[in-house]
Amino acid sequence: MNLRQLRNFIHIVDTGSITRTAHNIGIAQPALTLQIAQLEEELRTQLLLRSPRGVTPTAAGLMLYRQARQVLRQMEQLPHAVRSTAAELEGEVVAGFSTAMVPLFAAPLAACVMARHPRLKMRVLEGESTLLQEMVAHSRVDMAVLIDSGAVPTGLQHQVLCTLGVGLLCDGSAPDDVPGRPIALAEAARRVAAMPGPANPIRLAVEAALQQAGLPPPAIRLELNSLPALSSAVSNGLGPVFAPLVPLSAMPVAPGMHFRPVAGLEQALQACLCTSREMPVSLAAHAVQRALIEAVEIRTQRDDWPGRDAEAPMPAIPPIPVLSCPPAGGEDAPADA
Repeated sequence: MNLRQLRNFIHIVDTGSITRTAHNIGIAQPALTLQIAQLEEELRTQLLLRSPRGVTPTAAGLMLYRQARQVLRQMEQLPHAVRSTAAELEGEVVAGFSTAMVPLFAAPLAACVMARHPRLKMRVLEGESTLLQEMVAHSRVDMAVLIDSGAVPTGLQHQVLCTLGVGLLCDGSAPDDVPGRPIALAEAARRVAAMPGPANPIRLAVEAALQQAGLPPPAIRLELNSLPALSSAVSNGLGPVFAPLVPLSAMPVAPGMHFRPVAGLEQALQACLCTSREMPVSLAAHAVQRALIEAVEIRTQRDDWPGRDAEAPMPAIPPIPVLSCPPAGGEDAPADA
């Protein structure tokens, strides 16, 4: 087994096709097929399931895929880790942000990292929370900032960054839709026609609160998962929607749109930092995590942050460790023959 085989195997799983992978990496298909056969023989298990539609990994293949991504990620970070010090970090850190978190924390984090670590490169990816968790598990991103749905997949860990309320985003067309005026949960649920999909944290929080209050779920006629799509629905006259209660300056909203806090949902959501329990954290990624904690704390202390007095305390992240080698002749040095 070698790194070239692992890279090619990852590419096959990502594309779902040996033929396409062979074309993309410039290798003959029989040679690539032989590589997979050699891997399967060495590991004594089948790694891929073949079908007319392409290939999919077996359970063993999925395990190899995850472990191989971690190995290759560590190999990529190794030169930067050797050259880096706590004061002069370098390398690349990939951070994923859920759509609702991008306008809140992505830019403040990037500004903080660029100011403190000029040789460190950041790459920001945007996606749904479930997809980002999968990317963290597969080592495609070093960390993700997302809204917690309450279920943390095996191998991952969530750290609470701050609490968020759920509000009713309105266009101001109804006479009683006064900005900032609280609205009862039952009334809010009666008025919405669009909601995120069943696995979305906002929908889970709303439905849990309704069930606890003995109220029926809202009559949903349209499912939209992204925050821009939900705000667009409101601006196009489709009625109010449930959305994270955040500063309007951080959202793409039309003039006249505003939030009404929903009673009982003032602290229904948690913004979390998602990381892997299994993948070692590089010095660069650790520094970005610390910068994220500070950027969130600064942002949530601003006067425009809804309910900032009710925030959860910031989690503690230990200082960046300083790596050192034992001195020559120390107690760890080999004894003379």
